[in-house]
Amino acid sequence: MQGIDAPELDFPVIGKRDPSKKGKYPDFRQPYGASAASGLHAYLQSLLPSGGGTVIQARFVTQIDKPGNAIDSHGRFVGDIIVGTAGGKSINTWMVEHGWAYPLFYDSMTAAEITTLLAAWKTGQAVAARPGKALQKALQTFRPERSVETAELPDSGKLNLPKIFRRQATFWTEIAGPLSAAQFVARLNKKTPGKPDKAYFLDYFLANMNNLNSKKRVTLAS
Repeated sequence: MQGIDAPELDFPVIGKRDPSKKGKYPDFRQPYGASAASGLHAYLQSLLPSGGGTVIQARFVTQIDKPGNAIDSHGRFVGDIIVGTAGGKSINTWMVEHGWAYPLFYDSMTAAEITTLLAAWKTGQAVAARPGKALQKALQTFRPERSVETAELPDSGKLNLPKIFRRQATFWTEIAGPLSAAQFVARLNKKTPGKPDKAYFLDYFLANMNNLNSKKRVTLAS
């Protein structure tokens, strides 16, 4: 789902683990991971036809230059899911607008796609008892005991962007003991082959999207 990132309900860490953490905590969950999934489920249920139907009309839409552009490095088709027959609605936009997901932009997206989600985010970040409202600037302590098996509704709590959480989960499994803020920042700053973790500031990107200078990118750590 292009341009959005929802709280993780069931995030597995695949790869290197410290010996003390092998066989423990196979996956991890963020606050609101269960609620966000439940919120989307309820919305989709509302679109079912009356009389007990089970089929929702949906289209997958993406803008590409060639077929291979539709698939990302994880083998996923990336785009918008449009649901409903009369004035179809993008699930991507709906999730952000209702505070269940955060905007997260690819540099391949168009200005129109980005501004649509930014407008949705102005509404979504203010919705009470939703992850948009619960987003924190300060780094939250990683809680490895949270998993999909312990999820309950409604769930709540303070949280960081899922992109930050996924890095925390990965780093935590690689070391013995807890993950301190200093360790987290040090590992973010460590160069990982193929994962530069760099981005453009939004204002710069929108003003220069047809003539971007890669040297203007900043690191996730900064």
